[in-house]
Amino acid sequence: MRKLERGQAPACLSKYKHGRDNWSSTSKNCRDEIRKELKAMQGLFCAYCESRLNRHDKRHIEHFYERDKEPQKTFDWSNLFWSCNEPDSCGKYKDNKASATIDLTKVCKPDEKDPAGFLLFVADGSVEPQSGLSAADLEVAKNTIQIFNLNGSSKLVGKRRKAAQVERPLAEIYYQTVIEFIGTEDPEMEQLLDEERKNALARIENAEHSAVLKQVWGF
Repeated sequence: MRKLERGQAPACLSKYKHGRDNWSSTSKNCRDEIRKELKAMQGLFCAYCESRLNRHDKRHIEHFYERDKEPQKTFDWSNLFWSCNEPDSCGKYKDNKASATIDLTKVCKPDEKDPAGFLLFVADGSVEPQSGLSAADLEVAKNTIQIFNLNGSSKLVGKRRKAAQVERPLAEIYYQTVIEFIGTEDPEMEQLLDEERKNALARIENAEHSAVLKQVWGF
């Protein structure tokens, strides 16, 4: 998961009202407008697992608070995300398989809370609560891992582990070079290493599973 910055609501959503309209009544043009704004917020990545969503059949417009349980939020822009269609993780798992006792107000909603403050994405593919959390934040971390099944899907854990394995040699080469030039007082090399680090971070920001890749690099 990564922190998301939500933009302005699609204007078309104001045309629909809970109690009068159903989600299925939204027009194709409105859904296209919603997708455009979701892409601006998330890129083509799932809001919860950061899997890439290049194909339409791999994603859906996700209601963080389910329409059946909180219908008043059906057309609420702040309630909409893009999620993958994997049945064993993310939005589909939340709505169909996760424990109904989890309080969604105590889950990391990535446009409101920074997941990095709650979750540690480990290079072996697992996700753990960050250390040193307060009792309240620890509950948020555990609920988030559980409701999106971030550790329970072997496919998802395997994808994060593979991403880390591919990235690790690049990070190791970089830090080995840093070690070799410690104390040399070479301004040109320091600038080159700084630029390489910035380029790595920029590349990772636009990659699948960026949270675990940042962990590999120590960002």
